[in-house]
Amino acid sequence: MLKGFVVGVLVLLLVVAVVGFIVVNLGLVDARADIGPTWYDPLLAHAMDASTARHAPKLTNPLPPSPEVLNDGKKAYSISCAICHGSAEKPQSEIGELNPPAPEFFGGDPAGMPENQNFYIIKHGIRMTGMPAWEKKMSDEDIWKIVMYLSHSQQAKGHEGG
Repeated sequence: MLKGFVVGVLVLLLVVAVVGFIVVNLGLVDARADIGPTWYDPLLAHAMDASTARHAPKLTNPLPPSPEVLNDGKKAYSISCAICHGSAEKPQSEIGELNPPAPEFFGGDPAGMPENQNFYIIKHGIRMTGMPAWEKKMSDEDIWKIVMYLSHSQQAKGHEGG
């Protein structure tokens, strides 16, 4: 009886894999960016969160939350991030709607992940979302400054120097 159950589970898994393969390879998964969310978008978002939590090293920000660091973080964020994620001055993305949507950190979707995970995402990017990997364009110190700025964004709104 147990053998029949195991065989049944294996057959079910094989059928699911074959159907998934067929659906993907026949182009039945719509990849357009101008359609609304699909039923599988929350699954992909959960997979991204779980992957980030698993792979992000348990680092702590080595920089102090000083006015200089926050100001430098704001400058780097303004140059590299604000176009997609908004800013304190202009909370909405400047490039229109992305699918999946980029979090608008100053428009009601604050950067709520732990700092080590935000650092990891900025450094390595997120595949097939438009979020680039910045590790070859930006130093770790500059990435940490952006992370610090995001973590202290409510306080940093008063640091306008740049």
